[in-house]
Amino acid sequence: MTEHEQNAMFVRVASAFFYGLSSFMITVVNKTILTSYAFPSFQVLGIGQMLATILVLFFAKRLRYVEFPNLEVTTFTKIWPLPLIYIGNMIFGLGGTKQLSLPMFTALRRFSILMTMIAEYYILGIKARLSIQLSVYTMILGAVVAALNDLAFNLEGYVFILLNDFFTAANGVYMKKKLDSKELGKFGLMYYNSLFMLGPTVLMAWWMGDIDLALEFPNWTNPLFILQFVLSCIMGFILSYSTLLCTLYNSALTTTIIGCLKNICVTYLGMVIGGDYIFSLLNFVGLNLSVIGSLVYTWVTFRKRESLQPKYTLLTESQASRIQNRSLRCSFLLNDDRVLCRFATACEAFLEDYAKHHVPLSPLQRVLLTMGSAAISLANPYRGDMIACLGETTGRNALMHCHQQMKNTNEGQRILAQKPRINTSTVDLSYLKDLPLGTVGRTYRDFLDDNNVSPDDRPTVQFVDDIELAYVMQRYREVHDIFHAMLLMPTTMLGEVAVKWIEALQMHLPMCITGAIFGASRLRPRQRQLYLDHYLLWSINTGLNAKFLLGIYFEERWEQSLEDFHKEMNIVRLV
Repeated sequence: MTEHEQNAMFVRVASAFFYGLSSFMITVVNKTILTSYAFPSFQVLGIGQMLATILVLFFAKRLRYVEFPNLEVTTFTKIWPLPLIYIGNMIFGLGGTKQLSLPMFTALRRFSILMTMIAEYYILGIKARLSIQLSVYTMILGAVVAALNDLAFNLEGYVFILLNDFFTAANGVYMKKKLDSKELGKFGLMYYNSLFMLGPTVLMAWWMGDIDLALEFPNWTNPLFILQFVLSCIMGFILSYSTLLCTLYNSALTTTIIGCLKNICVTYLGMVIGGDYIFSLLNFVGLNLSVIGSLVYTWVTFRKRESLQPKYTLLTESQASRIQNRSLRCSFLLNDDRVLCRFATACEAFLEDYAKHHVPLSPLQRVLLTMGSAAISLANPYRGDMIACLGETTGRNALMHCHQQMKNTNEGQRILAQKPRINTSTVDLSYLKDLPLGTVGRTYRDFLDDNNVSPDDRPTVQFVDDIELAYVMQRYREVHDIFHAMLLMPTTMLGEVAVKWIEALQMHLPMCITGAIFGASRLRPRQRQLYLDHYLLWSINTGLNAKFLLGIYFEERWEQSLEDFHKEMNIVRLV
């Protein structure tokens, strides 16, 4: 699997996990409010969720955290029929939650998968693979078996859930269709869905007497109930957003199936929450059969595919114009024609590479990606892709600092102007191997051989919006191994922590700071003693006293002796 496929897979899995977690949490909270507290109106609860969505997106837009089109005469026609589907999905979903036990609620919800699969075929022209169809049929069979021996049968609840299944399938398919058209965007769909249906829902709740029942509810003085009610309203917004993300990066069927997959937890938890589940052997067997079908579908969907197409957003016109202008500017930086041609080509190569791989993020997406990559990086510090992602999403201020430091020297200015790359196509490794021992180039080549690493291992920057800062980050990644070689630090955990301290003090990158701090906690006892006695103090002194290493044009120094390099850089050798 290529680097691009891995990134696409991470986005797909992360969006699916985010949706599943949100769906699980809101189901449990809603069940507690409607059953344990016996709140009389699921419609009023739905109104609270719509209000939360409207308020959050309204103020987020005013504060410029999100963007979506203003209300126009044509907005309703652009979003139709999603508001009708949305209100049906919400009302019948909450109603079914109140009427049925959680295990049967989750089992019957799996009919929405079959409906989605059928709707995708007739509306979007998407035919599910045979393996997916078989897993869906297994889930449906389990739901039918469980329903045949449901000792707490409730006809109204069954009708509500099957209607909820229908609206869920319709919502997923039409949501995918509207997202692909890009007329309103994901935030516009969320905002106007809630805005257009708030009035009709309030009128219907008032006509049915639900508002009066809600106002007379005695638990409004119970702080725990109020907390869960507010949490349910906020989770309504989070669920809507996670649904959009999952549908955008996967498919309507995947969103539906993940919603049912989270019900594996809800199924077993629901046997003790709410107190309305009645055990019988046949019902229990059916529930577990449906769960097995969900697990099989998850494996079939998220295993490696032959072709994955990441849904990258195209560059805006202003970004494309900036790339073109910088590409032209590269041609006027040097006087010698041969040098001009070589470095103008290198500069243009980076700009084209940036345009190809750049992935713009909204503020909310950046926060979620930061949290996910940080958690995985801490759990597994050898996940270079997650560490790279964390560096891009958190490093803007540090990259601006690095950019300024590089501009302060002639050597750094040439790097920024020429934008050289370090990989096997730009660096002659055979030439470096033939250099005398003790030179910068030979030391770097020996480091690559001794540690079995390649300059081609560094991923391309994707999530940095500014072109110049993106190059600074790319340059840092590609010279990181040169730092190791020049500092005579191996790629062991001890050597990595030592280099991270120097990078943290010089470049101020958050990922370097956290790597230095948390990496030290993973050292073995003997390494930790060496670290405290020698490496830590040496790293701090080097980071504070050495010249700014990111601004060094190493490609121009291959033949320089390492001893002279250390003297010029004010580096004192530790080993």
